[in-house]
Amino acid sequence: MTQKTSLYVYASPLREWNDFTDAHAKARELSEEALRQFKSLVNGDSEEAPPLIIVGGLGSGKTQLIYHLFKLAWQKLELPALYTNLRAVLAGIRNRLLQEGKDKISPDDLVRLLREFSLEKLRNISEFYDKGDYELSVFWLPEIPGMPSNISPRKFFTTVLKSDDKVLEVINRVRNRKFGIVLFIDEVEMAFREFRELLEGGLRDFMEKIGQGTGGIYVVMAVSYLSYYELFLSQFIGDAFHRRSIVVTIPPVSPDVLHEMLRSRWPDVAEKSNTLWWLTRGRLGWLTHLKGVVYINDKNISELLSWWEKPHLREQLAENLPVIDIEEL
Repeated sequence: MTQKTSLYVYASPLREWNDFTDAHAKARELSEEALRQFKSLVNGDSEEAPPLIIVGGLGSGKTQLIYHLFKLAWQKLELPALYTNLRAVLAGIRNRLLQEGKDKISPDDLVRLLREFSLEKLRNISEFYDKGDYELSVFWLPEIPGMPSNISPRKFFTTVLKSDDKVLEVINRVRNRKFGIVLFIDEVEMAFREFRELLEGGLRDFMEKIGQGTGGIYVVMAVSYLSYYELFLSQFIGDAFHRRSIVVTIPPVSPDVLHEMLRSRWPDVAEKSNTLWWLTRGRLGWLTHLKGVVYINDKNISELLSWWEKPHLREQLAENLPVIDIEEL
């Protein structure tokens, strides 16, 4: 019997960003330029740095682009970068509001609080640099698939950046001047409603404060536009909002692009590219959720639609969102 091999496409700090199309290359270039503009602001060569919003469907590659920018910040721009999700940020905000007896937070206070949180994370990274006492998420660092979540910060940086020669130097420089931190906030759509309820003045005022650069922190947010989350996406892409931020969109890949990717990596499954494209809506991240269903040597495509035989399809990409809803097919 021939051994079956699963398909794996998932975000990882160890993977390199791939310009699958001209649109993907443009998204990368605009995102890199946004970070370089913040670097210019830190150096005193620019008066503003509009925050970056990365938009795309679930599984389209937003997190992978963030990882690319994360490494760019540390390696080439020598700016300390942190990674977390909006729910983790909200947990800290709620705790502080509870301590102060408040229900909401102003844009100014939010910017200051994000800088305070980030400086604390950098201090913790320095203090526990050689210790694996805590999970990486506690430091606001991304986890590495296939590795323990509680590796030391030194192990993380030597694995992801290949060298940690300047990590502590970069951290100490920013801790001393309290200025020049890049904060990546992923999965904004999963807690945006709560975030909006806590924030006074609206998201536009907050983004304007970030863009002015006076808070010393640069925010990059990743947002998915699936299902009802499209209802609030207009707040990210309106004309007034565009003047306060840089919005980058990651599109789904075309069937031809998916076919070429499969043909070069898994020739035996390339014949299924149209079916896979249909199932994934052109979002490569969804292939991971189908790894228990689609095999290189599995020729029976009709089995993919057998809901009762394929419990893998009930896995959720987001809350209450299965990979495939048979009733809608």
